[in-house]
Amino acid sequence: MTKGAFALAASLLSTCAGPSRDVVPETREVHVVPTAITHTPAPEGYVYVAKRKHGLIALAEARGLSDDVAREAVNHLADELEACTTRLLAEGKLAPEGAGRVVAQIGPDGPVTGLNVKAAPGASIAANLLVCVVSPLRLTTFPAAEGDAGQRGIAIEAVWGDTR
Repeated sequence: MTKGAFALAASLLSTCAGPSRDVVPETREVHVVPTAITHTPAPEGYVYVAKRKHGLIALAEARGLSDDVAREAVNHLADELEACTTRLLAEGKLAPEGAGRVVAQIGPDGPVTGLNVKAAPGASIAANLLVCVVSPLRLTTFPAAEGDAGQRGIAIEAVWGDTR
């Protein structure tokens, strides 16, 4: 190998980056992950369903909450969904049909402390889900846990548009 070729090879190797490491800091941000969700869930398999004119909220599961508290939360979210979809429809910003699933972790003192959000494909569907369901859920305060309630949480599905 000539001195020129050796120098070229050495300079190319010296510019190569070392092994990469992804470092992700802890965050409390909510990220919507698109998934294929059916637009018309059947009431079978749900604990409770609150249906309104423009949509519904179905309770898939509640942990560490009484049935009354879980139903009250679902009815509250269904009312919020109805008001929000009505407003967005008038503004021309409502996706014609949409669906999403939200799982919320509830802290011992009652606030929502963590979320897992999945929306049907489409940016407008994700935006509608965040505004009409996730935001009201984040603002909901549940009763404080009594004793050692363990992990508390609620899993809901929201559907708007054709909910036949």
